[in-house]
Amino acid sequence: DVRHNADAVLNDLLKAVKSNSQASALQIISSTAGILVKNCFANDACSRLIALYWLHDFVGIQMNETSADLEPSANSGTEVRLAEIAEGNCGSSKNRLSESWMASLPELVGGTLHCIDDREEEIARMAIDMNSALLDMVQALEEEVPVDPLVDRLIRSMEERESMAVRTACLQWICMLLSHSPAQMLQRSLLHRLFDPIFQTLVLPEEQVVVAALQVLAQIMSGCNPYKDRLEEEDGAGDLFSVVTQRLLQLFAVERRILETRGRLM
Repeated sequence: DVRHNADAVLNDLLKAVKSNSQASALQIISSTAGILVKNCFANDACSRLIALYWLHDFVGIQMNETSADLEPSANSGTEVRLAEIAEGNCGSSKNRLSESWMASLPELVGGTLHCIDDREEEIARMAIDMNSALLDMVQALEEEVPVDPLVDRLIRSMEERESMAVRTACLQWICMLLSHSPAQMLQRSLLHRLFDPIFQTLVLPEEQVVVAALQVLAQIMSGCNPYKDRLEEEDGAGDLFSVVTQRLLQLFAVERRILETRGRLM
């Protein structure tokens, strides 16, 4: 069977990546992650599943979770070729690889979110695991993350898919970013981009996603100096608490049903 043989070859290749030194493995990840992300959008379910499986392992390697297994081994033909690929790529230093991985983070998240409500249960489950791994990876980072393109990708995912699973996952990312990078996330221009999809979520019938949106708003409202002061200086609109409260009151004025059914929750 052609597909069975192809799967076996891919499994052997992934094992060969893990068997290389950590530096070589990380360089291979940097070179191939973009190809795998594209396969998250493939029509073929098997391609989506394999892409997620590889990316999930790649995140583990990137975070040194499998460092004990990344010892050089006797070089098979595949391993020799992988080593050649790694050595042939310039800029194999750890810092440069980290920059490459960070640059691809928005698309990694986008590919994962695309599969998180997949009709194939195994794919959806793997995407949920992948999303959790990415969240943990970014949350543990001490360096800055590409907040602007990442937020743009999250908003796009919410707009493209009328899915509660996707929207809830996007709101989880926004919560994490507010905690990890408050100085960037609480900029007025970025908040304006976030407010519309967040407040649109509050009128949806599913309570779970509404609670997730309220958690985001609560984090925004608790933003503290100097971010509050900056907002006041920019346009006199008030601190973060006042800005969100005014938007909620405007929503209640337009959507009286929300005030009646969820006013206490909000």
